[in-house]
Parts: sequence; structure tokens; C-alpha cells
Amino acid sequence: MKKIVSYNWLQIDCLINNIYQQLIDDYFYPDLIIGIARGGLIPATNLSYLFNCRNIGVIQYQRTSNDKPFSLINNHNRHIGEYLPKGDFKNILIVDDIIVKGIIFEDAIKLIKDYYPTSLTLRGAFIFNQYEGYLVKNMVYASKLDKDIWVVYPWEKTT
Repeated sequence: MKKIVSYNWLQIDCLINNIYQQLIDDYFYPDLIIGIARGGLIPATNLSYLFNCRNIGVIQYQRTSNDKPFSLINNHNRHIGEYLPKGDFKNILIVDDIIVKGIIFEDAIKLIKDYYPTSLTLRGAFIFNQYEGYLVKNMVYASKLDKDIWVVYPWEKTT
């Protein structure tokens, strides 16, 4: 049975701090943080403050047909555009709210490698993981979720 689960700001803050600690424990200090719009923008901003990283980029994808729960676009994620700062960044962190199929993350990696061919390390950070495949070493997440859960984040609430 599909289930909607709401998270509050304190819960999300704790999960983002968990991601930060995992990256610190791995001695990873990004010099560029890229948020996947829309869901990854707030976690990316939070992590940028924790890491004191002022270099922020955005890649925009659309993976839902509207803002209603379970409205995923079937096997299609539309790349809308990106804002990526110029520079010679060595450690890049890609941030999204959730990883479900890994398609957006894989596409973002290709785009970023083309844009920053001299970067040394690309890492992915996700608040939630619903991915059933093998998570590679360069990915961290704060919490594993079953596929039948739809997360409502505090920034999505309109009332």
C-alpha cells in the first residue's frame, strides 16, 4: 500500500547533518555544490553553509508531471537547464532530496564531467534512498525508504 510521509524541518536538518558527517568522515570537502532543482536546492544550500562553500550550481530536471503524490513521469526525466559557475573545481558534490532510479544522478554526472573535465572527485548526496540498485562509493544518503513511500518535505507544505 502506498503511503505519504511528512517530515518536519528538524527531521530534515538532522538528516542533512547526517550526510555532512558522512562526507567529513570520508575527508570530502567540496569546492562546488550542485543542487538538483527543485528538491535538492534546500539541502544543497544547507550543506553549503555547513561546508562553508560559496560555490553553488543548479541543474534542473522535471521528474513529476505535477506536485501531487506519486505523479512520476514514466521512465522519463526531462532536463530543463542548468546554471553552473565557471571555475576549476576539484571536489564537486551533487545534491538531491531523493534517489529513486539513479537516472537523474547518472545524467547529471555526465553533464558535470563535460562541463568540468578536470574535476577530481564527484560525489552524490541524497536525503532519502529508494534506489534498489547498487549505490556506488561516491554516493551517500541519510535514510533508506521503501518504494511505496512518497515523502512530503517541509518546504512543500503550502498551509
